[in-house]
Amino acid sequence: MARCPWYNNGLCYSEKTINEYGSPHPEPTRAGYCMSDNYRSCPYYVETGEHGVEEFVETLGVAVKEMYYPPIHVIPCSLKSECPFYTLKPFEKSHGLCVAMCRVTNTYIIKSKVSKCIDYWRDCPFYRIGVREF
Repeated sequence: MARCPWYNNGLCYSEKTINEYGSPHPEPTRAGYCMSDNYRSCPYYVETGEHGVEEFVETLGVAVKEMYYPPIHVIPCSLKSECPFYTLKPFEKSHGLCVAMCRVTNTYIIKSKVSKCIDYWRDCPFYRIGVREF
């Protein structure tokens, strides 16, 4: 499944969006563009150019990879899933705390949904997409 390189956690980070709104903004995001093979037809899409998306976003001072909110994302590292697309990233190793991430959607999983990833991962639509696409 393709995904627009300018989309992250509900915000559009494209240069066109930033020029129009002054910062990354949710207004231009549409599932029909951002989370599909059609993302290049979005009016806010721009080619990444020489440096790419991550370098551009870093110039904005935004750490794209660490966009989670501890009160809703931090879980015990002992909460493991057999889903091949479920990963745990250490939050505070000394206290055994992590954040769970879905590699298919490239998003952090809120702690109230982690149990579904543990118990029902074979029924998850993202798992089925991941099996087809990866």
